[in-house]
Amino acid sequence: MPQPTPTPTPARRAAVLLACADDARQQAVRAAVLQVAPEATITAVASTLAAIRHSLGEPLHLVIIDWANDDAGAPALLRHLQRLHPGVCAFAFDDLAADTSPAVMPWRDLPRVLQRWAARQRPDRTDLD
Repeated sequence: MPQPTPTPTPARRAAVLLACADDARQQAVRAAVLQVAPEATITAVASTLAAIRHSLGEPLHLVIIDWANDDAGAPALLRHLQRLHPGVCAFAFDDLAADTSPAVMPWRDLPRVLQRWAARQRPDRTDLD
């Protein structure tokens, strides 16, 4: 007897925007996202300006920003996303992030952040933490 196909959750089919110029980092982030959201559509752009342009016409569920992008536009991208997509989850990462920084997290935290994000997307979620 065939196994039922799991109902896709919002995390599984999420529209993800990745603002990162580093190709190796893009590949690592793609792999990490697909582990928690296997049906996600991931769009990678090299600059925050390209990310802003992309966000104008696309619904987004998750945005991952490389704070170290050469164009230094990450703060502007975050402000733009808050205005245009108030419900989007946007996370900024940097190799040099201090462990105590609330705005920018170290890249080593990406898997934990993605797991938590995916868990919060479950339609049966009843907790409010």
